[in-house]
This record gives sequence, structure tokens and C-alpha cells, in this order.
Amino acid sequence: MPTNSFTKLFLASLCTFSVSQVWGKEYFNGVLSQKLSVLLQCNFISYYNAKAGGPNPNAFLDFVEEPEQFHWFVDNYLSVPFKVPQHLSFNNEHDFKPCLKKKWVPEFLKEYEEPDISYLAKTLDNEQRHYYKDTFGDIEPVGKYTIFEVKEFDSYCILPPLVQTNIRDKNNKEYLSFQMDKTDYQIYLEVVGSKLSSMKHLCANMEYSEKKEIVKAITEGNNENSFKLICPSYYLKLHYNKECKSKDNILSCIDDHIKNSCLNSTKDDDNPNICYYLINLFNSLRDYQIEYFHKFLTTNELNLVKPRDPWVKPLFKVYSRKDLGNPKKNILPDVFKELEPKNKIYFSFSAGISSDSNYVDNTQTNFKLSKKKSNIFVDAFQNVFSIFKRKSPSISYVSVKELSHKIGDFSFKTPKAPIKCTSVKKSLDLSIEVDIFKVAGVENICNVIEKYALTKDSDFKKASKDKKLEKLDQIHKGFHIECILISTHIEAYNLIRQYLNLENVLSLVRYTSLYLHKFFKTVTSLKTHFLYNNMNALKYARSCGAAVLHIPSVLYRRNLYVPETFLSLYLGLSNLVLSNPSSPFFEYSIMDFFTSYFNKGSKKFIYYFISVISILHINRYYYEQIYCHHNKYFEALKSKMIHPEIVNNIIEKIKSILNTSRYSKMLELYNKIEDNTLFDYNEMVKILKDFDKFAQNKDVQERAQQQIDNEEKPEIKTLEDMAKFNEEWIPKFDPTSVPYDDKDQPKPNPNIKFDENIRSDDNLTLADRDKELELELYRYIGTLNENKTASDSGSKTASDSGSKTASDSGSKTASNSGSKTASNSGSKTAFNSGSKTASNSGSKTELAFDEKVKPSDTEEIKTASKEYLNRLSTEDNNDDDETKGSYTNEEDNAPASEPYTDEDKNLL
Repeated sequence: MPTNSFTKLFLASLCTFSVSQVWGKEYFNGVLSQKLSVLLQCNFISYYNAKAGGPNPNAFLDFVEEPEQFHWFVDNYLSVPFKVPQHLSFNNEHDFKPCLKKKWVPEFLKEYEEPDISYLAKTLDNEQRHYYKDTFGDIEPVGKYTIFEVKEFDSYCILPPLVQTNIRDKNNKEYLSFQMDKTDYQIYLEVVGSKLSSMKHLCANMEYSEKKEIVKAITEGNNENSFKLICPSYYLKLHYNKECKSKDNILSCIDDHIKNSCLNSTKDDDNPNICYYLINLFNSLRDYQIEYFHKFLTTNELNLVKPRDPWVKPLFKVYSRKDLGNPKKNILPDVFKELEPKNKIYFSFSAGISSDSNYVDNTQTNFKLSKKKSNIFVDAFQNVFSIFKRKSPSISYVSVKELSHKIGDFSFKTPKAPIKCTSVKKSLDLSIEVDIFKVAGVENICNVIEKYALTKDSDFKKASKDKKLEKLDQIHKGFHIECILISTHIEAYNLIRQYLNLENVLSLVRYTSLYLHKFFKTVTSLKTHFLYNNMNALKYARSCGAAVLHIPSVLYRRNLYVPETFLSLYLGLSNLVLSNPSSPFFEYSIMDFFTSYFNKGSKKFIYYFISVISILHINRYYYEQIYCHHNKYFEALKSKMIHPEIVNNIIEKIKSILNTSRYSKMLELYNKIEDNTLFDYNEMVKILKDFDKFAQNKDVQERAQQQIDNEEKPEIKTLEDMAKFNEEWIPKFDPTSVPYDDKDQPKPNPNIKFDENIRSDDNLTLADRDKELELELYRYIGTLNENKTASDSGSKTASDSGSKTASDSGSKTASNSGSKTASNSGSKTAFNSGSKTASNSGSKTELAFDEKVKPSDTEEIKTASKEYLNRLSTEDNNDDDETKGSYTNEEDNAPASEPYTDEDKNLL
């Protein structure tokens, strides 16, 4: 019987097991649910009203600049059951019922995956600031301080002291005492000698008052032990993490704080700072202290802050929630923590500081929300069933709902300023044959390898923690950038010559990065170079050979090396909205492509990452060079390139996205392998100009021509011959799908085919791109429930029965009655929107990359936009009816394929 009961309990628990645990939790995108927002507000109210008397505006916690304050708030409020402060129990101003006994952290982790803690801190910081604004109006929030108590400079009080005596008052029999003011203290310090002689001098020079009667009683007793001076405390207030994080120790941090206070702060008579009191003291002492103080402020030769040993750990005392709520505790309202009372400091120019680790705050925090769960039984129970959890990807893909938050302006990017040719020096020579250019590229990369592998750093070794990246980690930072950037330059140069009919189309098979890959991979080609006899150099050569393979994948469409645009960046992006650099979706398309390879843990991620950013830089470089120095070719090429201003916007946007918490792991991995100079156009263009100068050298060109003459040339006369020649290197392709879940992909409709006709680029004009597109996109993304209505009213959807699909522009779509399908290699290729697709023999597809060239068919772009958004939105509302009849070619939903290589995978 007990066994049966346990079985029933087990099954009941299993049946009620949270679906979110089985299928994975939602990624936290910075927007809190209503329930979590209400519970958070309850905790803010409780915290700011810790004591009776109303909310305290000095209680603001800086979650971002002072992470410890955020951790404290999580520990003391968000991780414990909410409880109404006693003095608010009968306050009807707030409704606390939805919050009672609930813990914010467990409620949060039920809904979301655990985010990066700094990202969550920023989100809650914004929520706190909204609460603060609503509660305190225009008062500027200032984070709580860390305080350091100081009383003395050497043996002198910094502030005017309190004088206590053992002399009783004749009237009330209490001990006499008084507080010196600034003038009293200055007079007292004028006499250098005993305390009693200083007190007599004070008595002789102060005006008559009650204080003078006390001083007179002290002097008449003529007993130095009848009184003592008690130094008041001065509290130095620092934002500890912000000011001290980069300092060697706490003492030097306080020194720097005092210097900044004295040199940069404005005078405030109502609230004098430490400098005011120190200057008064030094002026009164009448010795060299004021000169020392000036030297301290203007040089690094003197230290002011000194410790009174011994010090203990921990160095600080952090006030607890109970301390803040205790009316008997006299805690300053704007203080978060203080230096441990046993750890005392004083001021002196004469004493030294020992190099003691006790003065360094090396507290390490590994703060995780998941550790704040208190229900051990539930956690253990869920861990038992962790096998059923769907493992979510390392980085999730961007959903439509998030795009509506992240993209504020749905208009296309347009350049706002003309190119200033005065700052663009000529460096590109378009008269050099591609043969010469590619051989010069090989020689230049060999020189790069020599720089990295045959220098004093040739014994460079780095132990990698990740076995998958072990070979990459052993390559110096910066090498892959130079290798890929130069190779991309060669590739782009070939394309430019092709467009201008300066080069034979068959050069695409021999003068590309595929040639560079063959050269650096094949040992026989290295025998004539120094690389052959140096294993370290060989390692670099093979790594470069593998890296350059990824360039054609983002420059060309499929395995046929025929460019769709100068920067295709095809990457599986199969409609006008995604593949147009001017589109507001473009950067997120690139990031999803990166994400697909990052989540696989693939080395290809690094290569693709560098290749894509390099191609963007190359676009800007060629655009500026051709516009300013080869202007006769500009009209023929401008639609193939991206305007420099748009390039800069794209790169800045990618940098901005990478710096968000979602992509922190991706950026961390890249920074482990390569330099962050990749994003610096000035650094990249220097490499490009150096190579151009190298390639234009007559000696280099002579050596290149000699090598070309000695090469065995393949018999190639047609594109078919080209494909056969490449068969050894690219017999198959990576079938990786677009980085979205299967459920996002509509099922192919075999009854729908696409016409091979395609519109001419001659019809593309700026006037055709109107505001309607921007308004339509914003309305669509802003209200997901209207998607179906908007889609149904804007365009007809073909069904499995073979109905036709037509856009307002009159584009033709064939039904299953036998229409033709355009293809470069026999496979169907189509935009998701049903737009027409170019065949290899047809007219080229040139997307609108130039500032004056925009898509003419607004309805076609709107349809493409909606199709893309419909596909993404299926993760938010599983409405199959929206996607029925919509055809998505599997090839068009795959990232660009990459040439197959038979090289040994262990070389990398």
C-alpha cells in the first residue's frame, strides 16, 4: 500500500510538472510581466519606507555602478517573502495583497531563464528610477555611499574638538564641557607646547562667554589632567566600486578622493568638505604642513591617509535590513556600508604604509539568482527531471516581439552627408590584373606570417581551456583579421574588375580565396617558401588557408561563384527586407547568422564573424576610392556597394547589439581569439592601403608574373568546365538551416512555382519608396493581433490547390499548370514573398544598396516584410492558418554554403 501511494504521488507530481521546465523558459528581454512588476514595486515601497516618517529620498541604491548594492537588495528583499513594514500595516495608500508572502526571485525564475546579472541589474535600475521619479519628483537620485571615519591629523583634531573636564558645575554639579568653534581652535593652536599652555592662551584671547568661564576654571585649576580634547568624526563618503575598483588599495583610493575633492569641487559654506578643515588646521599650525599639503595635491610623492594597525577582515561592515529599520540605530540615511570600526585611519605626511594585503579589498562575488532559491525540495525535485528539459541554445534568436522593442525606427537607412574626398587619399589601382593581385596577395600574407611566426614571439604558446579552440588560441591575435581582410580585398578586387568588364569571367575559378586556400593548404606549394621548413609558420599558413574558405560563402550565392551583389551577405536571408543593408532588420539578420554558428560551438563562427565585418569595411573602402579617384566607374558600380555612412551605421549597430547581455558570451569568445581592432575602420584601412602599396610595387609584380608563367593552367572555357574544376574542392555543402526553430518554417507547397522573369533595375527610383512602408511595418510589429488581418488584406495567399499569387506590381507567379522556375544550378530559388527570381542567364538582381537606388515596388517589399515577420511570429502565436500556402524554399532558408575541403581537421 505505501508503494502504491508513493506511485500515485509521483505520477501526480509528474503530471503537474511545469511545462516551462520541460519546454524551456522564455528568454528575458528586459520587459517584466505585470505580476513581477507589481511585486517589485511592493519591495521598493517596503525598502524606501524602512523607517516611519515617509519614504527616504537618500535611500537610492545604484544597481549599475555599485553592483554590491544590487546584490544586497536581492538578498534582503527580493529573495525573501514580502512582508509589509509594521508602520505601513494600516496604511490604505498601497495595496499589498498581491505581494504578501511572495518572493520575487523564485517568481522571476519560473518565467525566465536566468539572465546575465548585469543586464538584470540595469533593468531593475530603470524600474527603481521610475519609482523614485514618481515618489520624489525632480530630486536627482544619488547612490548610497561607503563611509570612512577619520578624526586626526597626526595628534591634532581635524575638526574643532569637544573639551570635556572633570570639573563640576557649582550649580547643577554636572561636569563642565564645551565645543570649540573654528576661531577657538585657531587660537588654541597658536601656542606650541602643552595642552594647558594652549588653554591659557585661549583664555587670554577669547571674548567673554560661558565658554570662557569654563576655560578660566580649567586654567585656575592648573592641572593638565583636568580636561581632555575629544576629536569629532569626519566621514569621507565614496562611491566605492566606482572610485576604488581600479586602485591598488583602499588607502590610495581615499587619497585620490581627497585630491579630487580639493581640486575639483566648488566651495560650499553650508557643507564644507575635508579640504576646508585641513587648510584651516594647517594654517593654524604655522609650520610646513601647508606646503606638504600642496605637494600632496599636485604630485604623487606624498600619501595622506594612513592605517592604524592591526586591520581585520572583512574590511567593511554592510548594514543589514534589520539595521536600517531599527529606530535606535543612528545610521546616516545615505550610507550603504562603512569601514569596519576596528580598521581605523588617520592623516599624516610623515608615517609610511606597509605593503600589506589587508589594505586591499579582494572580495570575490559569484552572484547567481539560482542560488537564491530557498525551496531545496522543489529544486531537487526539478533536478531529478532535468533530463526532460529541452536544452535551450546558448543564445536565443530574436523574436518579433523583441524586434518591436529594439527597433525604434522602421524607415530605411539613408546617408545624410556627401563623401568628403579631401580626406580620402588615392591608394587603389584598378589597372592591375587579377593574376598579379592574387599572387601578390599570397606573398603579402607570407610576410604577415613571417611577422607573427618568425619573430621573437615565435615560441608563443597559450594553454587553451577549450579543446575545440586549442589551435585557434595558439595563433596570435590580429593574424586572422589580416589574413581574411587581405583575402577579402583580393576577392572584391576581382569582382570590381568583373563588373567593369576588365577581367575574364573564368578568372572567378582561379583568382579567388579558393586559390589562397589551395596555396596555403598544399605542402608542395609551400616548398619554395620559407614556410615549408618552419612548423610554427606552417601552423599559421594552414590556419589562414582554412579561414579564407569562408569568404566566398558570404560574398557569393551558392557554390557558383557568380555575385548576386557586391555585398550579398546572403547568409540564408531570402527576401528584400532581410538582405538589404538599408533595412532596419539587417543587423539582426547578421546577428542571427552569427548565433547559429556560435550555438554549435563551431570555429566557423570566428571565421564568419571576421569575414562579415571585413566585407563591410571593404564596401566602404571601395566606395570611397571609386567615388573620389575612379569616378568614371562610379555610376556602373554604385548599386553594388554600400554607402560608407550606412556601413558605419551597420557596424555601430552590430557593436551595440554585441554589447548587450544576450550576446556577452559571443563577444567574450571573440575577444579571447581576436583583437577588437576589427571594428576600427582606420586600423583596417591601414592594412588595405599597405597591401595596395605592396601590390603596386614593380618588383612584386615582376615576381608575380614569373610565378604565373610557371603555373600549370587548367583547360577551362565554360562555366560548366569551371564547376568540374572545382568539384575536388566543393563537392557538397553544409545543409545548416536558417537559425530558427522548425516550427517557424512553413511547409513547402509543391503546387507553387515561380516565374523566372525578373524586373529590371532600371525601374528602381527613390520616389517609389514612400512613407507607407514605414507606417505599415510599425503597425504590423506593434500589434501582433492585426498581423493576419493586415496580411489577408494586403496580399492573397496561394493554397495547396494551386491558386495564383500576385503582387500589386503585376509580378507573375505560375501555378502548378507548368510555370518555369529560375535556377542557377537546377534548384529552385525564390524570395519568401513570392518575388521573381533571376536565372543564371537572366538579368541580374541588384538590391538597393546605394543612397539613390531604392526598391520601386513598395507592395512587394511590404509583402516580403510581412512574410518574414509572419514566419518569426509563429513562436508567439501558433496560428497555422497564417502560414498555409506560403512557400519557403529550403535552399533560401539556409545560410550560405561553404566549399568543402579535404584538409585534415586536426590542423586547426
